Amino acid sequence: MESFPWRIPFNTLTVIRLALLIPLQFIRYWCMVSLGPYWNTRIILIPQGKVKRQGPYLILRHPNYLVVNLEFILLPLLMRAPVTLVLFFIANQFILGLRIKLEESALAKFTDYKEIFDC
Repeated sequence: MESFPWRIPFNTLTVIRLALLIPLQFIRYWCMVSLGPYWNTRIILIPQGKVKRQGPYLILRHPNYLVVNLEFILLPLLMRAPVTLVLFFIANQFILGLRIKLEESALAKFTDYKEIFDC
């Protein structure tokens, strides 16, 4: 409702924000391709599984979460919704922080995560 009636002006700012969103989708796809059939939106593990460290996972532990964080910034900015940006970004940080702790704990318990990422 904040950006109602959803008329986004087509100006330089809009073009820049759209241009920044496009590479994020390529990074997300790169994450998905790098993990192959192991990519999912849930925390599902195979006991004694091998952690894949390839593609963007050579650089970051959680590159897809970086993409999500940047989207939580860019989309409200694109829609000219600063209140949404602040509220949802803070909420996302809290939830994502919990998820990452849970995911890393499960990975450390059931896979070779500790050895691969030196934790």
